[in-house]
Order: sequence, then C-alpha cells, then structure tokens
Amino acid sequence: MTDHDRAERALARALREHDRDHDFAPLDPEGLKHGIAVADPPRRRGPWMGLVAAALVLVLAVPFGASLLSSMFNAGSSAPSFEARPANAPAAGGAAPIDQAAGGPEAAGKPASADDRPAPRPGWRWESMLDAAVQVPVDWGHDFAPGSDWCAEPGYQRPSAPFVDRNPLGRATRNILCDATVPNELRQTHLTWRRVQPGDTDNAVEADPAGEWLRVNRVVGSAYLTVEVPAEQIDLADEILGSAELFAYDPRGCRTFSPTGLPDLGAVADLATASEVVVCQYGGPERPNLVGSYALTGEQAQGVLDAVLAAPEATDPPHPTCADTGNWLVLRFDGTREVRLNMDACSAFVLDDGVTRRTPTRATCGDLLVGPLWLATLDEATDVCRPVR
Repeated sequence: MTDHDRAERALARALREHDRDHDFAPLDPEGLKHGIAVADPPRRRGPWMGLVAAALVLVLAVPFGASLLSSMFNAGSSAPSFEARPANAPAAGGAAPIDQAAGGPEAAGKPASADDRPAPRPGWRWESMLDAAVQVPVDWGHDFAPGSDWCAEPGYQRPSAPFVDRNPLGRATRNILCDATVPNELRQTHLTWRRVQPGDTDNAVEADPAGEWLRVNRVVGSAYLTVEVPAEQIDLADEILGSAELFAYDPRGCRTFSPTGLPDLGAVADLATASEVVVCQYGGPERPNLVGSYALTGEQAQGVLDAVLAAPEATDPPHPTCADTGNWLVLRFDGTREVRLNMDACSAFVLDDGVTRRTPTRATCGDLLVGPLWLATLDEATDVCRPVR
C-alpha cells in the first residue's frame, strides 16, 4: 500500500465520518504537536475538523497517525479525581498538576466511589496501564502478544480472539534469535503497550512486508500504546486509541503510582461483607507503575474477603530496610479497606492491612493474577503467587 493510497483512504474516511456534523471545534496546534487530545469539555467536531485532519494527512504523509484525530471521543466524569487531562495540565479548580518527581498522586485526592467512576461506552471496557487508560470491546480477552522469542519451542500459539496483552513489563523473554517478522498466520488483533521512549510518536507502520497488518501507535502520558490490526481494520485501531485518557486514579480507583508504607484505612477484619474488590497490580521502580486492574463484585468479592480473613497470620518479622522495587498487589474492598502485598523478593510475601500481617495463600495471590495481571514467579517460596494462565 503506497503513501498515496493511504492518504486517499484517510481523506475519504474523514469526509465520510463528518458529512453530517454541524459544529466547529478549532484545532489546538500545541495539542496536535504533542499528540494530546483536549478531554474537557467534550465537543463534536464538524466538517472543518475532518477536512483539516485530511489536509494534515496529505501534507505530512502520515495518514494513519493523523487519522487518530478523526475518531477521538471522551468518556469523562464529573468526579475531580478522574478528570482526564493532558500530562502536567492543571487539575480541576486550579489544583497543581501531578508531580511525578515528588512521589506521584498518592496525596492528590482520593479515588472516586464506584458510582462516580467514568463509565466506558456501551459494549466496551476500560484497560489501564501506567497513567493511561483506554477502552476496548468488552468481548476482547487477555493473552500474550508474541515476543522476540516467538519461534522458541513449543512455538507461539495464536490466541483465538482479539485480546489485551497481559502485563508486558512483567514477562521474561528467552534469549533466542527469531526472525523479526512474526508470520501472519500467528497474528491476532490485540492491544499492547510499553513505557514511552525518546523518539516515540503517534504513527502507523506496516507489521509485515506485504502491508496486510498494521501497528497503530499512540503516546499517552507515560505509555506507548500499540494496536495491531489487519490493514482493513484501521478504523478499529483509531477508535480504541482515540478513547485513551490520562488519570491520576484509573477508572476503577487504582492509584497510578504504587503505594508507599502501610494502609491507614483500618483493619480489614472490621468488614463482615464486601460487595466489590478492586485488584491493582504495580511493577517496577519507575513511576507511574500501574500495570493493570480489574474489579470483582457480589459473591466473588465476598469470596476474596473471606480468603483474606482466613489467611494465617505471618510469623516472619517485617524487613523495613528492604528497597521498594515497586512490585505490589493491592486489594481495595468497597473503597473502605485496603490490603497490600509487597512482592519485592527481599523478604517473604506478606498481606498487610496496616493492622494485621497475613501469609498469602493461593486464593489471595496467584488466583487473583488473572485478566491483565501477570507476575514472573520468583521461587518455590512464592509459588502461591504463580499467575493463572
């Protein structure tokens, strides 16, 4: 597919998508330069927006990156803690932006309640990574994107359905030299991500020599998001990446920075019941370091609470001199109690609510590492935290 063909497709798509719009929303040159979408207030983009976006496509010859502009939408919330905003922009009410160097957003307000969290569009769900969150179709699963060792025995197994990559920062790659291009028969539509690196830009590149598959990329805060799709599904990639937003607390209430110290919400034993538990995983010393989250409700949430309360009290003394590696699992029950598991490998893993220290069990660790979460098992002593594949 030539640059001319791509530009022609992008122009036709921009005209088609905006032929019924009537409102005009001026473009922000600074936002375009930095790949930032103004998220508040939401507004419609009229025909001029489509034409200008198409003109950018033709002039800059970067059709797929520019086409991201045509499908951005906003699922904002009235809750200040969840206001989506460009990196380092002032928060609502003139509050100071998140100071990452000063330790992140732990003191920047509190997570919103379940009723106040930003809802995804119908048929979609939120996926979180670092300080970004993005929406994907609700029927997408979670699996592993092929790595550089895709050819190693027993060979990469193609997932049966589109998926979100499971914690790409927490997986080991075997030291084996495979061809740089994954065969198309092993490809599946998916979303993956990594930390932003110098030189990263919003763009789209061909994933195979024939141009049958594309990798559509976008910088969102600290995350570099990639959606890999067949070339004819470029609009789906645009729609997914156009939903991306920045958060201090993700849409489920997880901090984007791992916690420090012990919880101060009180003893989890004070709870007799739980209607929701939010599971947040963090990885690595570099902040922000949220690698994923999900929520359980009803009987599943109650089962996790019961399992925590049934876990035996820890006998190993704490090791306050251990360096914080940023590897945490955090359980939040109904937003009123929190249990933290520091997986720093300096000492035995311990569940801690700030009052009681408990030894993790299969039900309170490994069985919770599902969906987008993943952890490389360290040794036999931490086998109860082996993730569910």
